[in-house]
Order: sequence, then structure tokens, then C-alpha cells
Amino acid sequence: MRQSVKKTKRAPKTQAPPERRRRAGAEELDQIDERIIAAMRADGRISNRDLAKIVGVNEATVRTRVRKLEQSKTIRVVALRDLKALGFGHMSAVGVQVKGRSVIEVGEDLARIPQVMTVNATIGAYDIELQVVARDIEEMAHLLTEEVSKVRGVARIAPSLALKVLKYESQWAPIP
Repeated sequence: MRQSVKKTKRAPKTQAPPERRRRAGAEELDQIDERIIAAMRADGRISNRDLAKIVGVNEATVRTRVRKLEQSKTIRVVALRDLKALGFGHMSAVGVQVKGRSVIEVGEDLARIPQVMTVNATIGAYDIELQVVARDIEEMAHLLTEEVSKVRGVARIAPSLALKVLKYESQWAPIP
């Protein structure tokens, strides 16, 4: 004899609210993660207790979230140099055209110059784009004419001096 089994309908699965959503990957950040990251950008040495107060969750949640964000390589806490505090008052974007050597080789040589902040191999008008800093105009002139332009393979440079830096934010880690 067959027994009839009464089937009950299961309640439909509903998606957890954004603040409780599980992370399937680094691209899924909820509001709590975003608030943690924002607070840590303002003060990378903030305690978990203070972070919990700011974000509005308990300290254990903060500790777990920060650990997961670090393990997934979504965030990393690093020390940054304060250019202004170190006396660097001038910044310039520099387009570089390369001739006679590979762009990568020239870029690697340019990256060894201490005042060169970024080196990007590009397509477009220039083969390489740099961001450089200097303490004053004389140092900038020396940097551009005696160091950058003298690197073997640099055919032409096109510097653009920043008259006033309106925004300089380092919220993103460099792309390797």
C-alpha cells in the first residue's frame, strides 16, 4: 500500500538584505563593508572597537569583516607618504615617447628615479606616462632635463606642471 505523503510548500527563498549578503567574491561589497573601508581610509590604524561604533555593528563583526576583506585581497592596510609633509610642492604629469629600446625597459629605468611616483606603459600619443614630484621648480627642471630625458630610449618628453592639485586621493591600491 502506498502511503500518501503530504507535501508542504516551502517558503520561497528571499535574498538577505544587502547588509547581510554573503560575499561570493571581492566584487560583492555590502553597505557594512563599504562603511568599514571608508572609515579605514580616513584612519588606517583605527581600532576595531572604534570602527564598530562608527559602522554601527559589534566589534566581532568588524573583526570578521576586516579579516575577510584582507584575506580576499579586497583591502590591504599600508602606510603612505604624505607628499606635502615631505616638502614636495610640485607635481607633473609627463608623457614620454620612446625610441630605440622597448617601452618596458625604458619604463623600468624611469621607475628607479626616486621622484617618479607612477610609470604607465600606454597606447596613444605617448608610450609612457609618468607622475613626478619635486620640492620646487628648480628641482623639477633638473628632474625633467637631467634625469628623465637622459634615460636611454627617451626620445621626447611632454611635461604638464600641475598649477594647483585639486584632488589627490589614493584610495585604490596599484594594479600590479
